[in-house]
Amino acid sequence: ARAIVLEPEVLLLDEPLSNLDAKLRRHVREEIRQIQQRLGLTAVYVTHDQVEAMTLADKIVVLRAGRVEQVGRPLELYHNPDNKFVAGFIGSPKMNFLAGELLEIGEQECVVKLTSGDTVRARVDARSGAVGDKVELGIRPEHLVPLDHAHADSKVSGVVQVAEHLGAESFVYMDVDGHDFTVKASSDVDVATGQEYSVGIPAEACYLFDAKEQAFPRTARYIRT
Repeated sequence: ARAIVLEPEVLLLDEPLSNLDAKLRRHVREEIRQIQQRLGLTAVYVTHDQVEAMTLADKIVVLRAGRVEQVGRPLELYHNPDNKFVAGFIGSPKMNFLAGELLEIGEQECVVKLTSGDTVRARVDARSGAVGDKVELGIRPEHLVPLDHAHADSKVSGVVQVAEHLGAESFVYMDVDGHDFTVKASSDVDVATGQEYSVGIPAEACYLFDAKEQAFPRTARYIRT
């Protein structure tokens, strides 16, 4: 309030909500956004919380070790991250990553063979790579679908570690070939610890990163229905 009354050209906020509990943090976050829009303030807001960044920002600057990794609007970074670091930072729960290699390469699509032996079809332009190159496949927990879903172009299987049933939705945490893997599922998903569980992967929902963790261009954007 003392800063705003001076009508500054730029308002600097350095993690102002870090000491608040979750409920109060959400409320104050909404208040800050409303005040900023109503007064037309230019604000630079520093945070380690990607939810705050996504909900408050018109433009996000992602920094790592003092280096700018990517600049863009929140949904630009969500749909088209430049590298694995940005992909893993933007989104909650964070993106899943699975190691593999390029098996087939096309103009609009490629096929990745995972270390588990499964193959995944991805709507990604990987022509800057070569067959046999080591890559990492990225898939967001909220984009995974049941095996009988119309967009289940590929599948991945793992062993359930924990299942959290939250009422409106469930989160299933699995081990997939030694990788932690999270699935955002419907509220009525019926799984138990130790059970093998398989989910579908839409080709349009895949991200792909090379050995230097740089993203290959996506050729489609998946909208879950």
